[in-house]
Amino acid sequence: MEPHTSYLICATPRSGSTLLCEALENTGVAGHPKEYFEALKETGLPRRPKEYFETLGNSSVLELLGDYSRLEDVYGEPTLWDGTGYPLYLTTVLDDGTTANGVFGAKMMWGYFGDFIDNMRQIPIYREMPVPDILASVFPNLHYYTDLDLESGRAICDSRPAYT
Repeated sequence: MEPHTSYLICATPRSGSTLLCEALENTGVAGHPKEYFEALKETGLPRRPKEYFETLGNSSVLELLGDYSRLEDVYGEPTLWDGTGYPLYLTTVLDDGTTANGVFGAKMMWGYFGDFIDNMRQIPIYREMPVPDILASVFPNLHYYTDLDLESGRAICDSRPAYT
């Protein structure tokens, strides 16, 4: 289904965004907000812990993390996006993330926003388009919710590790 209204939960880790997305999903009318765009441009997989530190220039951190990632157990081969056919992937995401009433929702973390835009720029129509125009073109009637909107969720999310 093609959405008529869209929203992005623009968040950082540990901000309460997962709790918010689950609550929105459970309404049945607020889209299906997931991290559809977390696939790295090079691999089609979510970023592994090691990949957050590769630009530090400190090999000791990378050695501590090692090559194994729990994501390999979960994903194995690329399942988000296989590195080809991003227009088809985008169409699938818009369909999967939209509820029957035409509302699309997704979570977008800053850490993978750049790869999302790079992937979008591989589509000729978006190649030279400014970022705000890409977002408005792909996501109709787009609304943004940021970490600032999620302060109550942050309190829940930050307190949880103390009790688990």
